[in-house]
Amino acid sequence: MKFLFVEDDDVIGSSVVRSIQREGHQITWLKDGLQADAQLLIQRYDLVILDLGLPGLDGLQILQRLRERHDKTPVILLTARDELADRLQGLNTGADDYVTKPFEFDELAARIRSVMRRAQPNSAKVRIGKLLIDFDGRAISLNDKSLDLSPREWGFFCVLQRKMGQVVSKGKLIELLAETDATALEISDSTVEVFIYRLRKKLEGSGVEIHTVRGFGYILKQIN
Repeated sequence: MKFLFVEDDDVIGSSVVRSIQREGHQITWLKDGLQADAQLLIQRYDLVILDLGLPGLDGLQILQRLRERHDKTPVILLTARDELADRLQGLNTGADDYVTKPFEFDELAARIRSVMRRAQPNSAKVRIGKLLIDFDGRAISLNDKSLDLSPREWGFFCVLQRKMGQVVSKGKLIELLAETDATALEISDSTVEVFIYRLRKKLEGSGVEIHTVRGFGYILKQIN
């Protein structure tokens, strides 16, 4: 997923950028409100994370302009202000959530996941990289061409997609797949490796890759 992050504090900014990249997402970091507003006119993002106190335009002004353009991109506000009035103003302006500084990244990550789930609560189709995933049709297409996945390959992909940006061990892959396919418990580690190899080949050129974290498992990442 593509995020726009607007924060003028170098320490907070660099920490959040590194953490979000480790989750497997792309992130553009800007430090000026006017630049952010201009960027939002020409580029679409899956999520915007806005600090309130910014040079040029503050976070609320950026948010207000975004909503006036009828842009429904999810927005999370970062604020050092802990007054109820400030939080209400942000939510009433159109923010989807807020995080009060100082914060741990785990809290921000949880808020991001929650906001993204709410943004597409009933969506049966999700776009990741160049892939269009149709959950109802149990199909994946790349550049309008359907990928020929076996039922088991589809199952493994869905598990990795649910945990995108997180390392998933072979054992956990089997356990999660078994939630919808009881026979998955019979799969060996070597069989998992075969399915992952096949999926990697079929995902080539999609902007989505399965990486091996040696000794730990696999991680699905969007690379462009």
